[in-house]
Amino acid sequence: MSTFGGKLLETSLDFIRIDDFQTRNFDGSAFFLSHFHSDHMRGLYSSEFIKLLVEDDNKMLYCSMFTKYMVLSKDRCCKIPMEKICAIEVNSTLVVQHNNRESVQVTAIPAGHCPGSVMFLFEQGKTCILYTGDFRIHPNDVKKIKALHDRSGMVKKIDTLYLDTTFCHTKYLTFPSRNQSLEDIVDLIASWLNEDCFNEVGIRYNSYHGLEPILILISQRIKERIWIADERSYANYAVIPELHDMLTSEKLSAKIHLCPVSSQGECQRCLRTGKFIKTIKPCAMSFNLQQLQKSRVKEDCNVVRVAYATHCSLEELIKIVSYLKPENTYPCVVPNNTSHEQVLENLQLSVLKLQTDEKENLLSCANESSDQESTSSSSWFQPTKMSYLSKLQTSNLSTTNSSDDSLSPITPPAKRRCSSQVNEAVSCSSVQSQVQDLTMNETDSSDSIEVIEEPLSQGDTIEDDSPPL
Repeated sequence: MSTFGGKLLETSLDFIRIDDFQTRNFDGSAFFLSHFHSDHMRGLYSSEFIKLLVEDDNKMLYCSMFTKYMVLSKDRCCKIPMEKICAIEVNSTLVVQHNNRESVQVTAIPAGHCPGSVMFLFEQGKTCILYTGDFRIHPNDVKKIKALHDRSGMVKKIDTLYLDTTFCHTKYLTFPSRNQSLEDIVDLIASWLNEDCFNEVGIRYNSYHGLEPILILISQRIKERIWIADERSYANYAVIPELHDMLTSEKLSAKIHLCPVSSQGECQRCLRTGKFIKTIKPCAMSFNLQQLQKSRVKEDCNVVRVAYATHCSLEELIKIVSYLKPENTYPCVVPNNTSHEQVLENLQLSVLKLQTDEKENLLSCANESSDQESTSSSSWFQPTKMSYLSKLQTSNLSTTNSSDDSLSPITPPAKRRCSSQVNEAVSCSSVQSQVQDLTMNETDSSDSIEVIEEPLSQGDTIEDDSPPL
């Protein structure tokens, strides 16, 4: 649950507000929405905020194309005018200027949390800010994001990193990759349906969208139709091209259904079906490190929880922060009974431990190399050993066997200006491209992230272990 108040600490960017649209932020003029989840949308649909946008030509809302579609969805009784929402294309940079202030370059980077979720990179003069929103990106992918590197391939100097610290706790040191979680869920469903012709499956989730990767894999592997009773959820999922022919509003024609979100109460179909129903609940909070050491699945009667994370684990956060090396880090999620200082201390101590372990590993490897050379029949220095040591410096930033992560020269993302009147419509192809951020194809990172131009070694995969909450 986001606890970010909406305002950046940097005074030169004090006209920007992010993920909070309550009256305390009405003095802003450039409003940014990272993704379509309620804890990042406080005040968005209030009549006061809509009136503010409509009556002031200098105020605009910025988000990704998919999020714009969700904001403008037809079931909303209080609508924001389309022309007051500027969609930033993923992996492109927008020049934003308000009230004669110095212009800011804003780059939208896939966040891997849910369809349409993006991180915002703000650059103004020598100031560089990264706001992650909710995100889950594999640390290896961060190294390949063009927008985070300069022309020489070096990481840009980030003044403040506004970080999703949802699982910044040693209890949540690690999570299964998203691919692993998807396989676990689909295998459970297929196994249960094959046991008995009367068996059915309910999928319980606390959001009106976000299950796209699971539903797509179900359609590809099991080829069963999926019943969605809730009209809002049905409308959100039906826009996904891969799901057009797999969704149904007729409950008798499907063995798989989506349960209502928890705020709507119990799932009556699950209650009625009794012993023939198995309810799958993708979640992360139920799986701390101790539990994951036992199993990625937890079954209680006919309810099966499956480890499925859409936020970075502590281990992933440590590696990403260690790689980016921001001057300052601001935690955007502070759990109950915890302070900003405690969250930061936890993160900083973990990063320091990682860096210390790296140095010890380097020293150990250097000593081993020295001993090997002294006993060798040749005293000539071997360049391959230096290459090996340079790889070791970043080896702890990867959980997979990856290729050399040296960065080649980069061309900055294209920049464009946004007019105050934006009337673009969301096509099926643009929606599909947003969902590709979360699909199972992890062999080509260019599907979701604008990457540094370097080939992957054989067997290397790009992990974007991210779905929604």
